[in-house]
Amino acid sequence: MGGLLLVTAGCGSLEAPRLDPFAFYRPDSAAASLAETSAETSAETSAETSVEPSVAASTAAADSGVVLAGAIEDVAPEQTAILPPPIGTLDDAPTAPATRTHGGTEPLPLAAVIESVERAYPEVAEAAAERATARGKELAAWGAFDTVLEATTINQPLDYYENYQHAVGVTRPLWSGGAVSAGYRIGRGDFEPWYGGRETNEGGEFMVGFQQPLLQGHRIDPRRVAVRTAALRRQATDPGFRAAVLGAQGVAARAYWGWVLAGFNVRVQQELLALGRERVEQIEKQIAAGDLGRIAGIDNARLMAQREAALIQAERGLQVAAVDLSIFLRDASGMPIVAPPQWLPEEFPAISAPQPERLRDAVVRAPLNRPEPQALQLEAAALRVELAGAANLTLPQLDAAVEASQDVGGRSKPSNDKQPFKLIAAVEGSLPVQRRAGRGRMAAIQGELSQNRAQAQLVSDKITAEAREAAARLVAAWEQIERAEANLDLAQQALQLGRVAFEEGDIDLLLLNIYEQSVADAQLQLYSAKASLFAAAADFQIATGQGLSPRQAAAVAVDPAP
Repeated sequence: MGGLLLVTAGCGSLEAPRLDPFAFYRPDSAAASLAETSAETSAETSAETSVEPSVAASTAAADSGVVLAGAIEDVAPEQTAILPPPIGTLDDAPTAPATRTHGGTEPLPLAAVIESVERAYPEVAEAAAERATARGKELAAWGAFDTVLEATTINQPLDYYENYQHAVGVTRPLWSGGAVSAGYRIGRGDFEPWYGGRETNEGGEFMVGFQQPLLQGHRIDPRRVAVRTAALRRQATDPGFRAAVLGAQGVAARAYWGWVLAGFNVRVQQELLALGRERVEQIEKQIAAGDLGRIAGIDNARLMAQREAALIQAERGLQVAAVDLSIFLRDASGMPIVAPPQWLPEEFPAISAPQPERLRDAVVRAPLNRPEPQALQLEAAALRVELAGAANLTLPQLDAAVEASQDVGGRSKPSNDKQPFKLIAAVEGSLPVQRRAGRGRMAAIQGELSQNRAQAQLVSDKITAEAREAAARLVAAWEQIERAEANLDLAQQALQLGRVAFEEGDIDLLLLNIYEQSVADAQLQLYSAKASLFAAAADFQIATGQGLSPRQAAAVAVDPAP
């Protein structure tokens, strides 16, 4: 899609348009402003700890509902892909060393701030840790299918019936709900007549068995419910992580443009103060020649004091903005960096008018790109798995089992021959008459699914409203720029005429100050409108779910991808 707000920074040719409200420089210029701290570290961490948000992944996730519907099929969860890769692949990235930090006196691009957010911002690290927590819970759920090794020894050395029993076995639960087992036991000595089955031939007894539910627990059981829901909720942490990244990016972008605006405010106040200082000598000469009264010198000194106070206030505002930005701008060790004034850009990028039809397209796609609906889809899938598990509880319990055993070796006693092969088949069944446990659980989960659907509708409506609001602010900011540019042009024309009139003695210093202050106010209004435009563009990118990745920060256009 073409450019929504075409941005040119004068630092190279334009690249393919992308919605990017913050890029001042091309990739080579941005890279020049970032000092390499370790080539080896960069090579090692590029594949493991890079955070590269994927816009296409967000759109593809919208089609995942088809996969979610099959969440209760009899397949292992690891074979079912629910979501595409998240906005970042930050598994252990928050604790990894940074590979680049901004340095020197080059202007600080927003790309460096966004990279810092994704690398070291605590909220992003917290969201990444939640993914590790979910992986641990999923692994714990798989523990129900662990192979179990068993061993027993029972010794009765002091009794009328002196005997010894030893056994080892292994049991492997099956994903189908049943289990297979195998074992070996040996029983030697004198056994009570009613416990004759404990005795084996001299070589012991080998056994294999198989157990399988036929109704309840056949298609799904509590173990598989736990595994599937844990897998789905682990995947739900990916949209949660992406939502944390998007939120942090939006706040960081606003802090960045607030810092840039504060820097331009300082420059305007400095220029205004410089004008007053340039007039000091001129006014003193006119006073000495009798062309101006002493009141003119006093007025100019008073105006100088006012402008110095305004400059101090502006510098204080810049310091506060730099401190606010430091929450997001961090060094290789994760410590905040207070950006010095030398890192401020010289000018805002050049811009062109937004294109309403492309804004509308991005607004329509917003619910598909945002991670919040995807998280609700995964939660709904987990609830459907739990619903299937609850329905399973209403079925009769009917289990079949088969066990085969064979003694080996000679007879332990002449009267006790266990040489023949033994096969046992059994079927066991039961049914709670009222089935209230399953029916009640189903009713509760169906209520949760209804809540989930209502939440999904509300979230989708809110996302659309946020995107529309951001688009409206983007268009309004552009219109403000047009008005502010016209206001500045008129103010500058009035100032030029005012200076001529002051030199000819037609107006006094107070009126000239009004003209100068009007120009300064018009400049600040224009800078504020431009900062609002880029902040609104960043908010629009966040609201439509496309994000502000460092890779996008290296581009030079403001435009949502189709």
